[in-house]
Formats: sequence, structure tokens, C-alpha cells
Amino acid sequence: RRDGVDDRELAQKAETLRRQGGSICLTDFCPLAVSSTAIRARVKNGQPIDRLVSESVAAYIKQKNLYAEE
Repeated sequence: RRDGVDDRELAQKAETLRRQGGSICLTDFCPLAVSSTAIRARVKNGQPIDRLVSESVAAYIKQKNLYAEE
């Protein structure tokens, strides 16, 4: 959950979503302070990004050859 988010309001919205047939999973996490500029620079310089983005995002960037040096 994000700091500053009211848990009661979030729970109400989650219940509304469930009643409409949706699903949601709430989890606590520690957000990383990393910019997209830093990620692009690391990819361009051949540095790892595996601890900065999810595995699926890293795979997509590699598959599409995004941010590679031209």
C-alpha cells in the first residue's frame, strides 16, 4: 500500500470492485526511488536492471531492444 492512502477508503473501493465481479490483492511493499531515466541509462550502458524492475518488464525491454545504444 502506498503511504498516505486511507486503508478504509481502499477497503471500500476493493469491496465495490469485488461486487462488480472483479478481484484485487492488497499488499504492503517498499517502493524504490528509481527514475525511468536511470533505468534507460543503465540499459544503454549494459548495466543490470533486474533489481529495479520486474522480471517481465526487464524481459520486455530486452526482447524489444528498448533503450539500446543506437
